[in-house]
Amino acid sequence: STWIRLGVVEDKMEQDLKILDQMDAIKKEIAEKQPLIGDKMNVEDLLEEYEDDVFRNKIKNMVGKFPQMRKTRGDGNCFYRAYAFGIAEYLSQNVDALPAFLVKLKETFDMAIHVGYPEFTTEDFYETAEEEFKKLGDEGGMDEVFRSFNDDGLSNYIVTYFRIVTGAYLKANADSFQFFVEGGLSIDQFCAIHVDPFGVDCEHLQILALTQALDVGVSITYLDRSQGDEPHSHVMPEGADVKVCVLYRPGHYDVLYLVPNE
Repeated sequence: STWIRLGVVEDKMEQDLKILDQMDAIKKEIAEKQPLIGDKMNVEDLLEEYEDDVFRNKIKNMVGKFPQMRKTRGDGNCFYRAYAFGIAEYLSQNVDALPAFLVKLKETFDMAIHVGYPEFTTEDFYETAEEEFKKLGDEGGMDEVFRSFNDDGLSNYIVTYFRIVTGAYLKANADSFQFFVEGGLSIDQFCAIHVDPFGVDCEHLQILALTQALDVGVSITYLDRSQGDEPHSHVMPEGADVKVCVLYRPGHYDVLYLVPNE
């Protein structure tokens, strides 16, 4: 009868939902075992993770230029976290650049309020991020900031603020970015789906907006299946001075380090 068929369908849906919940729990458990920001490690240690010659050859050809890296947790926030941490490390080594960065950070807060982000909550995220970056002017500040980046609460507040900056810049410059948004979405809709929600991966458009908003150039090196034995790198925004380096592996970003003085 119809009632029996409906009961079977409902049971199947319930089973599917349980499976999805279990998968989410497993993913969460795996993610939580990985530190939010890891310790420095040698890039050549990645060879242990790959049997595929395409990847192995690229890793071998990377180490001369990028000998070290830090892994980040694969939780959908990895670019925002890696980029923010890379900025912190750059500023800890170039403290004279800190005041200008803090001014820029305040400008992004004003921009976010101007385009409609709620002031009360946005201010909370902004002040947490500002407080952490300000520590970089103190002796031992980077050690403290490293601990903060591995504290779920503080680290996720910084990530959330960087998401707000990304969305605010996209909305404030909607005419420039609208052409690149696919699927007939408006900029507001794009931000609501692809920028604002915590844990949603960062794509090319978001990276461009964030790096332009903060005026901090990033070099992205691609360890993927693209042609050739040399991993190619791409600077965003185009032509910017590189202050942060990240490694892209399909679906994930880690912090990368150039050879000193290169």
